[in-house]
Amino acid sequence: MGDGLEWRTYTWQPAVVGDVPARHVYLGPVRPDGEPVALVCGPQLPARRYPLEHPARLWRECISCGDRLRARLDVPVIEVSLPAYGA
Repeated sequence: MGDGLEWRTYTWQPAVVGDVPARHVYLGPVRPDGEPVALVCGPQLPARRYPLEHPARLWRECISCGDRLRARLDVPVIEVSLPAYGA
């Protein structure tokens, strides 16, 4: 690392933090299994890869990680309002 581009890439990491399973984010490319990573929401844990079909990939997004990542990348939140079916 150290090339100044760490903030441009990020990786979603399914993890259980505080007994809550969620998809968290760490900055940078995918790390090898077992390498320590710092989640955007604070905790550190070993990186772990999951196969595409693993149910952990369907866990909800960590709200804190998602909000902090969008702020860091300067991505605006898009509000969508759709009428109820049949209305």
